[in-house]
Amino acid sequence: MTGGYRRDALDFAGQLLLSGGPEDAEARRELREWWLERSGPVPGRRGPRCGSPARPGGCCWADEGPERG
Repeated sequence: MTGGYRRDALDFAGQLLLSGGPEDAEARRELREWWLERSGPVPGRRGPRCGSPARPGGCCWADEGPERG
């Protein structure tokens, strides 16, 4: 296991699923769903992107929006 935590976990889960495990059907279904969700490309950033603080409304956490008066 040398590919970092995420890659190692995916490889381990994939090997387990290919070997027919886990024996419990519910656990196997949950592991398969987990593996499918994470085996694709790394998901993009969630939430709004903040622009430049120099632009009006550019930084979403620095002010309360356009009505800041």
